[in-house]
Amino acid sequence: MKKITLISTILIASGCSSIADKQADIANEAIEQRLEQLKDSLAQVPDWYLEVPKPDATGVYGVGFGEANKVHYSLKLSEQRAKFDLATQIKQVFTGQDRTYEQLNTDADLSSQSTSLIDAVVDSVPLSGVERVKREVFVVGTKVHAYSLLKMPYSQYNKLLSEAQSIESNSAMDAAFEKMYSQINKQKVKQAK
Repeated sequence: MKKITLISTILIASGCSSIADKQADIANEAIEQRLEQLKDSLAQVPDWYLEVPKPDATGVYGVGFGEANKVHYSLKLSEQRAKFDLATQIKQVFTGQDRTYEQLNTDADLSSQSTSLIDAVVDSVPLSGVERVKREVFVVGTKVHAYSLLKMPYSQYNKLLSEAQSIESNSAMDAAFEKMYSQINKQKVKQAK
């Protein structure tokens, strides 16, 4: 009886190890397949997406990427993201916080804790006049990858900057007039007493 129990235990244990081996092989194949997809995807990324053209004599550039299962949607995403990239170059506000706590224990070991928070906000930016320079579309696996390169000509860029400066100066002028009217009203109240 002991022999039968021992043989069945050995058979069960060897069966379990072959199942575990098969599962490991399947997992490794999935990892290798995903790695190949990533390599194919990276090979298709346009150079101008990785090295965004620097502003030149004609304007500033923005790039975007979109991934979807439909061509039109991936193109739309890539252009929206390229416009956002342009907008961040025109009107972006950063806020941030960096905190560090360090403590030296009795064994002279330093323990530290650090947190960092960065928030980037893009205010509304009119982007009419943006030109499409390039678009490229690739199929990777079951997805469509789209890349867009847009340019905002300096004429449009300068127009946006001057409009922003005009709004700021109008605000300053409005504030000055409000202050003046406030002082006039205070004088009238004093004279009425």
